[in-house]
Amino acid sequence: MKLWTKLRALFLRKRLEREMAEEMQAHLDELAERNVASGMTAEEARFAAQRSFGGVEQIKERAREVRRWVWVEQTWQDLRYAVRSLGRAPAFTITAVLTLALGIGVNAALFSLYNAVALKSLPVADPDRLVRITGRSAQGAMVGGFGYAEYLAYREGSHTLQGLLAFAERRWTIQREGEAPPELGLDGSSANAVTVEMVSENYFEVLGELVQFGRGFQPEEIRTGAPVIVLSHMFWQTQLRGDPDVIGTALRLDGRMYTVIGVTSVRFSGERTLAPAGWLPYSQWSLRPEDYAADGPRGFSLIGRLKPGVTEAQAKADLDVIAAKWATEFPGERAKASVYLKRGLPFTEIAPTGRGLIALGVLFFGFGLVLVIACTNVANLLFARGISRQREIGVRLALGAGRGRIVRQLLTENGLLCLVGAVVGLGLGIWLLQVVLPLLLAPVAPPALMMAINPWPDWRVVGFTAVLTLGATLAAGLLPALYTARADFSAALHQEGAAWGGRLTPGRLRRLLLIVQVAVCLMLLSCAGVLARSLLNLKTNERGFDPRAVFSAALTPQATIADKGLALRQALTAVRTIPGVAGAGMAHPIPFESANGVRARIEAVGTAAGGAGQDVQTSFVTGGYFEALGVPLQRGRTFGELEQQAAARVIIVSESLARQLWPGQDAVGRTLAVSEEAFSRGQVTKAVLREREVIGVVADVAVQIGSEGRTMLYQPLAFDRPVYAGVVLRPYRDAIAARRELVQAAQARGVGLQFGPPLSAKLEQMEQTFLGFAVLSCSLGALALAMAAVGLYGLMTFAVNQRVREIGVRIALGATAGAVVGLFVRQSMRLVAIGLGLGLLGAGVFALALEKVLFGFSGAFDPVAFGVVTVLFAVIALFACWLPSRRAAQVDPMVALRAE
Repeated sequence: MKLWTKLRALFLRKRLEREMAEEMQAHLDELAERNVASGMTAEEARFAAQRSFGGVEQIKERAREVRRWVWVEQTWQDLRYAVRSLGRAPAFTITAVLTLALGIGVNAALFSLYNAVALKSLPVADPDRLVRITGRSAQGAMVGGFGYAEYLAYREGSHTLQGLLAFAERRWTIQREGEAPPELGLDGSSANAVTVEMVSENYFEVLGELVQFGRGFQPEEIRTGAPVIVLSHMFWQTQLRGDPDVIGTALRLDGRMYTVIGVTSVRFSGERTLAPAGWLPYSQWSLRPEDYAADGPRGFSLIGRLKPGVTEAQAKADLDVIAAKWATEFPGERAKASVYLKRGLPFTEIAPTGRGLIALGVLFFGFGLVLVIACTNVANLLFARGISRQREIGVRLALGAGRGRIVRQLLTENGLLCLVGAVVGLGLGIWLLQVVLPLLLAPVAPPALMMAINPWPDWRVVGFTAVLTLGATLAAGLLPALYTARADFSAALHQEGAAWGGRLTPGRLRRLLLIVQVAVCLMLLSCAGVLARSLLNLKTNERGFDPRAVFSAALTPQATIADKGLALRQALTAVRTIPGVAGAGMAHPIPFESANGVRARIEAVGTAAGGAGQDVQTSFVTGGYFEALGVPLQRGRTFGELEQQAAARVIIVSESLARQLWPGQDAVGRTLAVSEEAFSRGQVTKAVLREREVIGVVADVAVQIGSEGRTMLYQPLAFDRPVYAGVVLRPYRDAIAARRELVQAAQARGVGLQFGPPLSAKLEQMEQTFLGFAVLSCSLGALALAMAAVGLYGLMTFAVNQRVREIGVRIALGATAGAVVGLFVRQSMRLVAIGLGLGLLGAGVFALALEKVLFGFSGAFDPVAFGVVTVLFAVIALFACWLPSRRAAQVDPMVALRAE
């Protein structure tokens, strides 16, 4: 009943007020009638009734407090007053809202992108009930791949799965009927081969996909092996140009014709991030006798859908029984004693750890700095607005308002500003993701990936934006509200001006906020400058060889030779003897293939200049590697055949390393202690060093993206050690036909040779990481610079307006306009200088974090980039301070004094 009374008071306020007034008036009339009956006059009776009844308004207020939620009504009053107050200052409101919208919007856009890539599931029905199934051996090792007979055993024997699908992928060539055959690529396969998945007949049923056009597979097509295919929406749009008449047309897949029976929806990509070109029923690929055998080909992956109410543990126990039975009946090297279930189908399987986590942290930190600048701008605006409202606050305090009530009122106004800014910012973030982000990331991310990402905000994005809004409300509005409510109301009523208590005055706080704003802005600008300069250096640095003429290749030796090391050495020798090969060698890592490279610890033996205890880039290479790259041998010799068969204690150094270790001396014959283990990143604290002899010195080349790549140490690649290595090969002619002839010549010698792209393509791919960070950093830096300049200009304008009388007095006493301008500019630039110093320190720390993300990036303390952005910001800040001061210096002193 009490709840019903409060609800009626909340929604039927006017009616209840009218009823309460009528009831009280009835009581007064009754008391007056009794007084008249006792002999009083009508007027005396009325006054006596009022005295005996008590204060009407006080009684009404007590009744209101009993039957209503006071805080709800007060909040509603605060909101209405905030709307009226902000509406009376449209310039302030628009400026604050747009500033907050920029800060919140870019952060909401970043989190929306992260949410779409890392937190969302693939667009399938009820993804939480889907599990990926992987086999485990009796020793606990992962055993990948299932045979078709295994799939049938799991599907028919499971009691906890509602459905189980199987799929396998293959690269096939697709062409429409009547089109010319596609041109063959470097390895003899089609240059426009695409991924096609062979799937079980219940594939779309288990994933819950309804085909957008046409239909899915039918049971009779599975039994008869009908040549049908379902296309993905992406392939239909990109390769077939969205042909509306595609259903029923024929496509040639590796020489066989298939009929298109359906096209999936735009967001469906199956069980993978990027949708394949299409899906075929598995009967067309696996209906062979050997596929039904227990030891047949095992190329299937399995995904199951749990029955309602079934837990992951129950499903694992159920499938483990089938796996154990299968392993007992058909033992072997690839037998699965149990299964491992991974729940859900996330958009990406890669969790941000290590380097990726640092990169993500750097990105969020950079975007967060933009919000910091926005909050400092708004805080300065609120401080200025609070000073101008001192008389209003003083009147409210004099009338009995509590300071807590005033703080709540001011925070309500600030919260309303942030709420409107968040709504506008969320719309801005959606626009950035839909329009701007694809343009910015076009050089970095493939178009297919951008099409697959669905950044539309969900509850996570809304919640994140709400948290940002609350944080911005407190960060930008709490201190201004507290200091505004601390005004001395008696002083505020008697005069206009600052009437503040406490040691840290708003003037000091505004100056502190200005310093923070300058420092944060310079951090972003400096990192943007360093990244841009590093990218420019990557484009213009001379690498010592032409990466366009050198190709990487995969080498497959003869399968009849049991000794893999011997087979690999013979295969490399056979490739070198092919006519048209200018040079071929093996290396680990391939140039520009590894972003971080491989490093080794070295210590010079004997007298050496600056060679003790340092880490250098290292590569494991064979003879012919330097000929393939076209790197000249300066002194000594390269590695021979004997040094490729065992871990020989010999090394080759680059000219830069030789000059550093033995300046003015011949490095050949010198001894260098080199760590036994190589490492990709970090430091080796307890490296085991072995002495090795320098047998050759080669010219400097840069085989990594960092400048330190020229200081190189080359170690022999031993074929008798299981190490991953690729082939670098330089043909005499850089033509598709020449490379195809080389592939055919290698096949004639019993060696499989598959060309990869030229090293220049690998270099460009690695540079995309720098380009992406540089584009984002420059965009954030430009936004921060604009916001900081506007904030500095607004703060200077307010400061000048507050000192109009002082300016008038100075000019009346003989001060020139230049002296007044110089005074304001010096005071402001002193604060800017402090912010610049702090910003440079922060930029150095920020750039050090980038070094952990972008291997090869060594510009943490780039004096040129830091100097240029510092001067640029100082010039813009000087103009932002000079313009309001110049306008103030032109004021008529009589007008200024009369206005006061």
